[in-house]
Amino acid sequence: MSMKKIILYIIFILGISLIILNYTIINKPDFSYKIDRTSNYLINLKPNSYYLDSSIDNELIPSNLINSLNLNFSYKYLNTKKTNLSYHYKIESFIISYNKDNIEVWKRNYLLKEDSLNNFSNSFKINENINIDYNYYNNLAKSYLRDYNLNLNTILKVRLSINIKTNNNSIDDYLEYNISLTNNLTSINKYLNDIDTNKVIYLKNNNTLCPSLCAG
Repeated sequence: MSMKKIILYIIFILGISLIILNYTIINKPDFSYKIDRTSNYLINLKPNSYYLDSSIDNELIPSNLINSLNLNFSYKYLNTKKTNLSYHYKIESFIISYNKDNIEVWKRNYLLKEDSLNNFSNSFKINENINIDYNYYNNLAKSYLRDYNLNLNTILKVRLSINIKTNNNSIDDYLEYNISLTNNLTSINKYLNDIDTNKVIYLKNNNTLCPSLCAG
């Protein structure tokens, strides 16, 4: 083998080694996070002869028996890397009426709580209990449908929305209750945003195989 071929072979091997090394460094995990989200509720009943408990957690309940709703939002975040992070959240309620084609006809929203920007190093917890005057929302929705002679599906959404800024990343998340209005029976359903709650974040520019080698 000639000296020129040997030199070219050595350069080739060194180049491959540098690419592998660079790729390994770039794809080193920067941090990981875990999010735990739970929501629970109680229906506070009016005095009646049918239910032994004054508060229950049924998914369905005769609407005329409801006095109020206690909705709980629990949110926990843990980051493996301590740094300057921040989060901000708010809780809102929405009355939404829509037709049989699920087209929104009327919407009214209320800001129930908004928290200021919070800084944290690697973890935080939110635990909020919100009391909902069910009859206020239900009566308002009934009045709207009656005054304009409408036949619409109407729900009350109560949502905790949160934005988390973490190490050059941003997470938008929510927990939500959907509560039916204007019906003889009231249903309560819980929903969570579909996001990855247990995730590893890699160093910035991890999508580039060899930025330092390929730059030139």
